[in-house]
Amino acid sequence: MSANLAAGLAAAKILRNLTNLPDNHYAIHRRVAEELGEAGFDVRKFVDVKYWGGKYNGRIDVVAERDGGTVAIELNNRHLKPRSGPKLRNMDAYRIIASRGVEFTTMPEGVDENVRLHVDVRVTCDPRR
Repeated sequence: MSANLAAGLAAAKILRNLTNLPDNHYAIHRRVAEELGEAGFDVRKFVDVKYWGGKYNGRIDVVAERDGGTVAIELNNRHLKPRSGPKLRNMDAYRIIASRGVEFTTMPEGVDENVRLHVDVRVTCDPRR
């Protein structure tokens, strides 16, 4: 098994097992980074990438590395962002789109896995943090 695949499967399992996520994009970014860090990943948020032939600049929400493997994660709201797939395609990594409450029936080209995040709208958080 390749290092990227091993790291990606481990990261996807962590994402699937997250519970009590607040319905707040920034809090979810923070929680995902914290959980991956606690599992031994080196985590970077908002990593700059070029996509569509270097024509556009973008950012990958979370890039995590462990044991020589790299995982690139795009955290989407309740729908697939049109740029998520093209941004991930340029990464030499296991590529995950994690979204709140939806799973896609068609996987975008270049994406290895779609993970549904379990959000609890009753959980509150300080939006300034």
